[in-house]
Amino acid sequence: MAAELGDSDMSWSHVGSVHAITGAHFDVKSIPKQEAFSGKDADWREFSFTFKSYAFTLGIGSTLAAAEALPEAPVMSDMVPEVQEQSVLLYHLLIQVCKGKSRKVCMAAEEGNGFRLWWDLKREYEKPIPGRLHSWRCQLLNPQHRADSTAGNFVTRQVDRELSMANYEKQSG
Repeated sequence: MAAELGDSDMSWSHVGSVHAITGAHFDVKSIPKQEAFSGKDADWREFSFTFKSYAFTLGIGSTLAAAEALPEAPVMSDMVPEVQEQSVLLYHLLIQVCKGKSRKVCMAAEEGNGFRLWWDLKREYEKPIPGRLHSWRCQLLNPQHRADSTAGNFVTRQVDRELSMANYEKQSG
């Protein structure tokens, strides 16, 4: 696994800047703050989407994507030093933004292993639940139409339905 999480040229040697990652100087304070995650199952999809974008902004997104795709949980001892630094940063970022049930997952995680923590959160919120895919498929095949809807509401519902279909396809294989 060290090869999978260690092939990155990313490093967090500069506190407050990401010069080592991007080759350009910019202040981390200029990056918009990541919104908190409520810990509710219904909010996971949006949080996961925005947090991955936030991770890429910080330069750790590709390593995060590699870690979440692993069949087994990432282990700190398998990571090269640069990735271990990224993992510690990710651990503390997740602790700051997680609330409710997700905060409890953080509290139970190995200290400093942010990639393992993200892996655990993904398994917690995206675990297969018996009957869930069937129920989801029924919702997708029987959309609710409202006679009193405006054009804006229709477009919003259509976009939500398209996102739901894409996520269904992703999770159902």
